Amino acid sequence: MVLLVDRKFTADQLKIRRNQAYADDLLTCLRIFKKWGYDIIWVDEGIEAMKAVKSYASKLSLILMEAYMPTKGMTMTRMIRLNPDATSIPVALMSSQFTTADLQAAAKAGAAECLPKPFTDSSQIEIKLTAVRNTSHQQPSPPAPDRVAHILRELSRIDDLPVMAPVFSEIERLSRDPKATTEDYSAVIELDMAITSQLLRLSNSAAFSFSRKITSITDAINLLGLRTVVNFVRTLSVIGSFRKYSRIPFAAQEFWLHAIACGVTARTLAGRPQIQKAFPADAIDPFMGGMVHDIGKMIFGYFFTDLFQLVMDTAQAQGKTLYEIESDVLGITHAEVGSALAARWQLPESLAAVIGGHHNPPKDASPTTALIHVADAACRMMGYTFKERKPDELLVSDAALARLNIDRNTLSTLLTDIDAEVRAQIADTFSAIFK
Repeated sequence: MVLLVDRKFTADQLKIRRNQAYADDLLTCLRIFKKWGYDIIWVDEGIEAMKAVKSYASKLSLILMEAYMPTKGMTMTRMIRLNPDATSIPVALMSSQFTTADLQAAAKAGAAECLPKPFTDSSQIEIKLTAVRNTSHQQPSPPAPDRVAHILRELSRIDDLPVMAPVFSEIERLSRDPKATTEDYSAVIELDMAITSQLLRLSNSAAFSFSRKITSITDAINLLGLRTVVNFVRTLSVIGSFRKYSRIPFAAQEFWLHAIACGVTARTLAGRPQIQKAFPADAIDPFMGGMVHDIGKMIFGYFFTDLFQLVMDTAQAQGKTLYEIESDVLGITHAEVGSALAARWQLPESLAAVIGGHHNPPKDASPTTALIHVADAACRMMGYTFKERKPDELLVSDAALARLNIDRNTLSTLLTDIDAEVRAQIADTFSAIFK
């Protein structure tokens, strides 16, 4: 079976002279596939192509795509390679516009072949497509893939992937040193002026409401506690790692508002007696968990922009969540990608588990994972959504509620009680971080 991703022509379009040569190239490919006895799935846009890959991954011997369709073939190739279930399907790109840089980018993205058009020699095209098809047969069937390891390997193909600020590495080094002092932490943090000023603004925001102003990192550590300050540095490092991509057409402000809403909601809920008793003292900071739970969307938004835009448009049109559309269409979700990115950044494993499980927490999920799941749903109900419709009801799993030892009525009462407080804190926290 072969997947062909390219434009389909109507009879009227074929009357236009420039379209005839284009259609002839497609006919050359169709004849080859018919000669091979292949069933052909022919689609003309990215969402349908990714649906086909997800549905027929085990049956596809070849994917042939136009490189410069609206959903770019390069983006599609990277996404197909990112999906552990489609890793062995060879991809060939075709175009009349390939440059040397394009050919290099296609190879890095994981394309097996680039076919320059027009196809003047059909026999040579068949030879090249045969070679591409045979690459899938030459690979032994791998065991069930380690999805995180696979995603990490494919993320390494992406040039300019976000990296954490140097202060993050130094903080992690100190956290492993039992002799490290408060002064050691303060000295490292204060070397990064941007994080220092953000941390002080955050510490003085309405989310903490101290009776006096915090004026130094040492002061923040003494009042907030070292663990909270370290988590703040981790959080602000994550935010900072994406700042250089601000010119890319991705709704970063809306994204971070949702993230802050989730973090503030989680932190506020964690302080309520009904939930606090289920929350261990050494749990991942709920504010940090909320702030970074969706970082996989940032990877999709910045490095798979045109395809992710289709996912967002589809989610809004159908009234579904992005997670649902990713699962249905891409075969890989922002939760999986975010968890892999957390591993790449060497964030705590417990935090990577929160990121990976916040949409569908298992029965043995940590209390923080359950809490972020609940907070994510709650802040969407409050209208803090990201490219999704506001849901009609609070969609939380029974497993998450059980993990927090509360029922739906208790949660509903809690959310009503904290609504005004949380909204005020969200606005103040957003201003503190992004001033």
